[in-house]
Amino acid sequence: MVHKRWYDKNPKLSELIAYLEDQERDIQDVFSQHLLQILIYEFNFNLDEQISKLSEPWKHPYNRWYDDNIELFTIVQFIKTLSYDEQSYLVDSVVSHVLIDNLKDKNNA
Repeated sequence: MVHKRWYDKNPKLSELIAYLEDQERDIQDVFSQHLLQILIYEFNFNLDEQISKLSEPWKHPYNRWYDDNIELFTIVQFIKTLSYDEQSYLVDSVVSHVLIDNLKDKNNA
């Protein structure tokens, strides 16, 4: 039996998580900001409420790479609650947002 992490069930999400894990903190932060914007504006995500709900478990020492970043930890916990289709939509949206911002930055340079 092959053990899968929860996010490995969605190939798009699994690729995004693997990509983020290999990036420097500043790249992770860029994606976190875009993920938050999408979650807030398209999924009615209440950041303050989610952080307060998750604050107790976050104090527990985990060994996952994203556990030392409260923003990323909160985002990942919320993504767990989304359906497969919502997760896929979120991944597609964040990739589009980041690509568009990068193109804007290159055009303004």
